[in-house]
Amino acid sequence: MKVQLQGQSLRLRINEDELARLLAGEPVANRTRAPGAALGHSVRVVQGNAPTFAVVDDGWHLGLPDAP
Repeated sequence: MKVQLQGQSLRLRINEDELARLLAGEPVANRTRAPGAALGHSVRVVQGNAPTFAVVDDGWHLGLPDAP
């Protein structure tokens, strides 16, 4: 997963292997570490029609709706 953060925009790019994992119901994650700190991003498919976004201790969790 490639992460681009600019202003108030977050862009996550996934490759074909990561897309296959998402479609199989597995999450795709990225973790950036620095001395004394870490930031993670996790994407998964969730039930429903709306995307989800949560900020938790280990980073940002995004949910992509499974509805067409």
